[in-house]
Amino acid sequence: MERFAVTLAILGMAAAASAQTVVVLGDLTPGDPIAGDFPADLTGGQRSPITWDFYTIEVQAGKLVRIEVDRTTDALDPVSAAFFGDVEGQPLPPEGTFILDAASFLPMVFVASGDDNDPPATGAGPFGDPNYTFTAAATGTYTVIVASFVSDPGELGYIVTATIGDAPTVRLERIGDTTFGDRFNRPSGLTSLSTFATDVPFEALEIEVAEDGFFTVLSDQTNFGLRWDGYLLVYEGGFDPFSPLDGLIAFNDDYRGDLLPGTGIGYSGVENVAMRSGLPYVIVQTGFDNDDAGPYQIQVLGDSDVRIFTCIADFDGDGQLTIFDFLAYQNAFAAGDPRADCDDDGSLTIFDFLCFQNAFAAGCE
Repeated sequence: MERFAVTLAILGMAAAASAQTVVVLGDLTPGDPIAGDFPADLTGGQRSPITWDFYTIEVQAGKLVRIEVDRTTDALDPVSAAFFGDVEGQPLPPEGTFILDAASFLPMVFVASGDDNDPPATGAGPFGDPNYTFTAAATGTYTVIVASFVSDPGELGYIVTATIGDAPTVRLERIGDTTFGDRFNRPSGLTSLSTFATDVPFEALEIEVAEDGFFTVLSDQTNFGLRWDGYLLVYEGGFDPFSPLDGLIAFNDDYRGDLLPGTGIGYSGVENVAMRSGLPYVIVQTGFDNDDAGPYQIQVLGDSDVRIFTCIADFDGDGQLTIFDFLAYQNAFAAGDPRADCDDDGSLTIFDFLCFQNAFAAGCE
């Protein structure tokens, strides 16, 4: 009888757990941060709906919403996702449901998600913090979920903030092709290099912004009848392919937002990258694996003008003047590449070599 009673008690607890419902912790008033936390020492909450924190925000169609989650304790590794629909009081998804699959069990539609978009807000901790945007397709209630991902043991606190504004303006578009680009060992994160993508073609584009602000860099690798697996990197202060972690501030493999015509393989994007006027930023388009290369289209969106930094002396675009610029220029000249027309007279002659030599001696300012 005692064993039977214990069994009934266990079944009762299981039924109670399965009957738990969504509780919205608060409304994300634009610009008003909300503090939250998770049970101490939680390490795998991304698949434990009972530990998720739910918030709502009211948005008009066509508005751009930015969700930023900043850890307040080093141990936390937060992840977040946004959905269209109000699920207050609905039964929680079963344990084991991944946060991005929540809409499979709740009456809402997945919109966008964020994970390691920003470095840890505390300056330490595992991986990065979510910072992502979406354009509201319809007017109504949007639900934002914040969860603990692969956190370290310890206190797990965060602040979540929502802002609403107009969609950013496309400030720069650039078409390129990495097929015959120089090669390097690409990063796999802000602090580590890939162990398999060790010889990947890349192209680098140096830009400058007119005013301090947040900018979004998008890459479409499907526009030219192909679909290849690109990888996007953004650097501050210059780019050195021989030290590819130096200056790296943002990266993305498969984009999951709604600012491109699709998501996943073939699309990459980093949103809300803080950039300052007067500093060079380098956008590096590369591939996921050593064999991944092809044409792509870059867009830079933001609130101020963006221009390509042009200095012919830095011919390989790595932000430094070295012998490799001479070699790159020589190869371009031999191939009849119009970029080698340094004096802009429409033909490639010895005077272009002299022009490049003088530009190199003068440096890039």
